[in-house]
Amino acid sequence: MRRASSMLRGGAVALALAGAVACAQGGPAVGDDGAGSGGGGGGKADGVGDPGGALVVTASSAASLSDDLSSVQPAVEEMFTGDLLAPEVYLRPMSCLGFYGPIGPWGPLALLGPVGQDAWNPSVYVSGDGALPWAGWSDELDALDGPLDAGGPLGANGPLGEAYRDELPSIGDFGPQLEGGGLFAVLGPLGPLGPLGPLGPLGPVGAHGLTADSDGNYRDGDEIQRAIAVPWDGDEVRTYELFENYDADHAQEMEGNDTSFMVQGDLAVDQVDEYPFDSVDAQLVTIAVVPESALLFLPQAMSILFTASAVEFATPALAPGWRQLTDDFDLEIARADGAVVASSDSLDRIDWIQLRVPAGTHLVARVAMRSSWSAESGVFSPLSGQYRLFVVGSTGHLQDVAVAGDHQIDPGAPL
Repeated sequence: MRRASSMLRGGAVALALAGAVACAQGGPAVGDDGAGSGGGGGGKADGVGDPGGALVVTASSAASLSDDLSSVQPAVEEMFTGDLLAPEVYLRPMSCLGFYGPIGPWGPLALLGPVGQDAWNPSVYVSGDGALPWAGWSDELDALDGPLDAGGPLGANGPLGEAYRDELPSIGDFGPQLEGGGLFAVLGPLGPLGPLGPLGPLGPVGAHGLTADSDGNYRDGDEIQRAIAVPWDGDEVRTYELFENYDADHAQEMEGNDTSFMVQGDLAVDQVDEYPFDSVDAQLVTIAVVPESALLFLPQAMSILFTASAVEFATPALAPGWRQLTDDFDLEIARADGAVVASSDSLDRIDWIQLRVPAGTHLVARVAMRSSWSAESGVFSPLSGQYRLFVVGSTGHLQDVAVAGDHQIDPGAPL
């Protein structure tokens, strides 16, 4: 097991709360130099609202609007009722999309969270090497209208049902931007923090009662199980892809991987890992890469975050430089022929991409390491270079987009 010698156990919950505070208080190519295709001044982006239209949003494209949100529709004028901060503040690196936010290295998706291969990760005991024989408990949960029944988070009354289409858009100007295609889509129900991701009932701490083998495949006896049927309401049953934590080597060689998995990889500077996957459905796919380690202990990081919250999330002078703080990983999504469809290469934020893909699309996720916090800071750590890649598909039921703006850009190559 890898040891988190530079971090404190149990910090994921505290970071998630701090990230919520950060949100509540507060081109030619598809990378940083990409030009937007959305209509300026409130015009509608190409393909918005059309399930077949091309759509890409990245950490880089969202950050490019940090000084001007006038193109975004629905209009973003006041994130929350009575909010004293300008909406643009929430796109700053110290806010919820940055390293100090809920998708950063101290958050629930990273080393201190519930999913991993270390003794403190509950997934070890739910579906991993130390898993308890609790398949029977899973059946009992289903009988009690549990997480994999119609009353759970994957049913009609959960965050993917009317709550997504009707209630989320009503939460100030912030709620709509958590939807697919929004400025904060990676934080919303269709991203890795949502019910379809690693923390939900389909993942390594989920209620399916399956145990993973050494490659990360869930097995029902001797059979690999990749999907599960879940009642949507009293009449409809929907099939969802299970969310696996695959061994990195296995995932790189895997044929027919889907859009519901994560890996824990390890790179050196200038190295690249590639992970192929296929989208059976036309849907939105969200991909994020999260560094597993950082220079600061959790209390140090949180003290810097709270200092930033007092100055409208400007970066405090006492904060380490971005290269010294954590590892810099870049993210690309490419076609099978190598043509890059989308990229995100932000230095001061978590890199993520959301794109709408047609049914039957084959893509490759590339993770590249650009710098090591250990080398840049002069503090040796064997954890530097370790990352987590998350791929989350929305399912074909949630491919429409009700948000528009210049943060939505054209793919770098046709899908």
